Amino acid sequence: MSFQLTTKVEHRVNTSLQDISRYLLKQGYKVKQQQVCSDDIHQIATAVIRRLGQDALIVVCGGLGLTPDDKIREAIARIAGQSLEIRDNIWVGIQQQLKKLGIYPDSSYQFQAMFPTSAEVIPNVVGTTPGFSLNVDGSKIVVLSDPPFQMQLMLSEKHSISSSD
Repeated sequence: MSFQLTTKVEHRVNTSLQDISRYLLKQGYKVKQQQVCSDDIHQIATAVIRRLGQDALIVVCGGLGLTPDDKIREAIARIAGQSLEIRDNIWVGIQQQLKKLGIYPDSSYQFQAMFPTSAEVIPNVVGTTPGFSLNVDGSKIVVLSDPPFQMQLMLSEKHSISSSD
């Protein structure tokens, strides 16, 4: 069973829920519930906490970038009772990707290299913001960046979703 949560759908059609559902169904998961919420730490944490231990897989998709309203990583770290840590090797990769895109990698981008302590990083081969996954209270939480084409590639990463229930 799985639960999906997306954030920050404002001025466009939310295709992420459909894309994630389609992928999970092909992988043998039964999608139990979907939810959309704002980029608010309390709202994100509440939605995920309600599903912990009930769903083997919780997929969260939305703002992981560097804007002040991107609160998913903070909410998930709080749920897991972990601090956020900078992964130096990921930061180096983000800097390299930014340079390829012609963007100066100032320190404001470093937030994208911060993850809960026990999180496994999910590479983002076309963007600068990696996703991550971790286990909390019997549920695997997979957190993906959204724009949709980046989310789809990260979702299909071999270690992102490892087994079905």
